[in-house]
Amino acid sequence: MVHVYNTKVSWDGDRNGRIVCGNGYEGTFSAAPEFKGAAGGLTPEDAFVASMNMGFMVTMLAFLEQKGVHLKGYECDVNGILGARKGNDAIIRVVIHPKLTVARSEDIETVNWAIEKAKRYCVSLNSFVGTIVVEHKVDIAE
Repeated sequence: MVHVYNTKVSWDGDRNGRIVCGNGYEGTFSAAPEFKGAAGGLTPEDAFVASMNMGFMVTMLAFLEQKGVHLKGYECDVNGILGARKGNDAIIRVVIHPKLTVARSEDIETVNWAIEKAKRYCVSLNSFVGTIVVEHKVDIAE
């Protein structure tokens, strides 16, 4: 099975642009401030790290759905560390910090299983060449 995802970018002057995705999403972006871009907006580096964060979440949710586990809460910070690879700047390490809340303690084992499956099968993570670390926390709703 092959899926094709499309984006189109256009230049808005300086180091700023617009993006239109094939699914209808539209937005603006800029180079990161450390690369002479504007502060406060989406950057290619943010979008790259965000793709792994979003992909991890939806992949994990799909595995939880298969097992009938419904979360009470989910929040995740992801850190993408910029460094050098073969003499060029690259995101070399990604650390995923999901915080999950479940209704029952019996769901914790399944959540841990789903996190491992998401790490293995997430398209965005599989497309990344670097170190991926998941440091998760699971709470039980009170």
